[in-house]
Formats: sequence, C-alpha cells, structure tokens
Amino acid sequence: MILNRWYKITAIFLVVFAFCLLQIGTGFAKIGGGDILFSDTKGMKNVTFSHKIHVTDQEKKCPDCHVKIFKMKKGSTDKDNALTMKSINEGKFCGTCHGEKKIAFSPKGSCNKCHNTAK
Repeated sequence: MILNRWYKITAIFLVVFAFCLLQIGTGFAKIGGGDILFSDTKGMKNVTFSHKIHVTDQEKKCPDCHVKIFKMKKGSTDKDNALTMKSINEGKFCGTCHGEKKIAFSPKGSCNKCHNTAK
C-alpha cells in the first residue's frame, strides 16, 4: 500500500517536472530572440527591431542593453511616448549605440535602415 502511494507521488512529480521543463524551454526560446514591432511611428514606416541582428549577428549579449538601456518589460519604451527620434538623437534608447561617433550607424539620413516595415 505504501509502495503504491510512492508510485503515485513519483508519477505526479514526473508530470509536474516535465511540465516545468517544457515551460522553461519555451521561455528560453524567447530570450534573446524574436522581433519587436514598433508601429507608433508618426506616419513613417514601422520599425522592426531584430534580436537576431543585434544579438547573434553583432555578437552582443543581453546585459549590453538590458536593463541599462531597455527595461525587461514589454511596452516600457512606449510609456509616455519615451522612444522617439528626439530621444534617440539625444543618445537615449537606440541612440546609446546609434548616433554621432557611436559604435553603430547614425540614424540621421538612414531612415530606411530602421523604418522598413510596411504599415
């Protein structure tokens, strides 16, 4: 009888453990990947931010941008319309790397490099 109880407990544990592994696997698949669409672009084409280009192709690490430049909360850069070309040109958000004498191309005169996604 006690042995039968342990079989049930073990079976429940294994099911819960397997479920947790699947959830963790799903979460890790999203970390460092995927595109983020910015559609509030004031009449310009939308902007699609590619983690692949920035993380994989440019060999950046998550802490290079998170949480110093970008919070890890969806929509945080949209709060109070914080992410604008003005803020980028002031060296905030994308402008931390993209701008005058920065490590990546300047957004000035390069609109189509970012604003390249149809509305």
